[in-house]
Amino acid sequence: MIKRSVWLCLLVFIAGTSTSAADQTDVQTSAGTIALVSGKAWVRHGQITIPKPEQETTISPGVAFKDSGKRELGPNDLIQPGDVVVTGDDSYLKIYYKDDSIMDVAPNTTFQVKQFTMAVAARQIEFVLLEGKVRTLVTRALDTNSFYRVTTPASAMGVHGTEWVTNTYSQNGQYRTDVTVLEGKVVVDVPRAGSGPGGKSTIEQVSLTPGRTFSGMGGGGAVAKYSVFKMTQPQVQELVAMIPNIETKRVGALAVTAVS
Repeated sequence: MIKRSVWLCLLVFIAGTSTSAADQTDVQTSAGTIALVSGKAWVRHGQITIPKPEQETTISPGVAFKDSGKRELGPNDLIQPGDVVVTGDDSYLKIYYKDDSIMDVAPNTTFQVKQFTMAVAARQIEFVLLEGKVRTLVTRALDTNSFYRVTTPASAMGVHGTEWVTNTYSQNGQYRTDVTVLEGKVVVDVPRAGSGPGGKSTIEQVSLTPGRTFSGMGGGGAVAKYSVFKMTQPQVQELVAMIPNIETKRVGALAVTAVS
């Protein structure tokens, strides 16, 4: 009886040690942490595909899930590179990433953490936004070997320490992406199909400063037309109100929040 008890205690200890080691590995490899969930949000395993400009007539933007179900997210849950995050109706999500950037996610949004590499010499981060709205704040400047990108069906954004809102959605059978800078600078890469020598695709770059908006539309892979315009202050405030900046302070395992 005593031997059996000893073995049971040993098994419990080993199981607890293995779980702790796995949890520690998850923390080390993670991209960020959920700070707040309002409503329902989930994480899934899969791949978001955005076609190249020359593929847009044969391939449509979309997501293919590799798992059999979705896992509901809660405060302090980890987000891993490769994860696909989905928010439901009337849901908001706040994520703190390990590079100190912050993302507020609006309802009905689907995006993937495509790449998240933190190295001594550089950090290389890329998100793919299939649909919905996100408000992103990059707090640390990027050096020459680093990049921070958000790719959508109609554009890709390169960031230089800034805050901006990205909204991507389908309209009349095409894909539209709107990018509005709140602070700092964003460079939008605009893919144009067949506009280069020999009908090759090219990339135009559009630089945005605070209050300016890029609005591009295309078939999903290339931009057919776009415009850049200055938003009025009431328009900016209305946009920001769609994705409230939820300030979160951690107290142990608890998240204390206030909406501004």
